[in-house]
Parts: sequence; structure tokens; C-alpha cells
Amino acid sequence: MTFRANPAHLQSVGQSRTKATDQLGQKTTQIILDILARHPHLNRRELAEALGNVTENGVKFHLRNIQMVLFFW
Repeated sequence: MTFRANPAHLQSVGQSRTKATDQLGQKTTQIILDILARHPHLNRRELAEALGNVTENGVKFHLRNIQMVLFFW
């Protein structure tokens, strides 16, 4: 039995997932900035613990994105 995917459906699912991920990422980045404004001495591990739902590598990803935005701004 073979299933064929509808390309239009796959494209719309990919776009909505990307939008949701982007919004969540922006919210997480803003929370990281808020925490760092109050506690600038925190390291990645401590930030991940403060967030609760983000790993150290996730924090690293968001910090790198913040650096890129500041660099090109």
C-alpha cells in the first residue's frame, strides 16, 4: 500500500509549524533577555534551569541569535 502526500498540505503544515516555532522562539528569547537584565551573571546552565523547558543548548541557540541581531543592528 502506498500513500501519496498532498504537496499543498505538506507546505501549509510546514508553514504553520514554522510560524508557531518562530513565535515560541521569540517569546523564549524575550524571557532570556528579561532574566539577564535582572541577573546578568547567570551562565547557560543557570538560564536553562530558570526557564525550565529549555536545555543548555537551547539557551546557547537563543544567545547566538541575540548576538547576531545585535551584530547586524
